Amino acid sequence: MNSIKALKGNKYKGLARLRVGNYRIIFQKKEKELIILIVRIAHRGDVYRK
Repeated sequence: MNSIKALKGNKYKGLARLRVGNYRIIFQKKEKELIILIVRIAHRGDVYRK
C-alpha cells in the first residue's frame, strides 16, 4: 500500500503527502538530488489549514 500521493491545486503544486497514522507529512522531493524538503508535519485534520 503506497501512502505517498501528489497533492493537487495551485497552492500545493510540486508537493506530495505521506500518511503516517493520523499524521500527514507534506514534502517536496528534488528529482536530480537526494533532497527531501519537509514543508509541514501535522495531524490530518490540521495539516492543510494555514
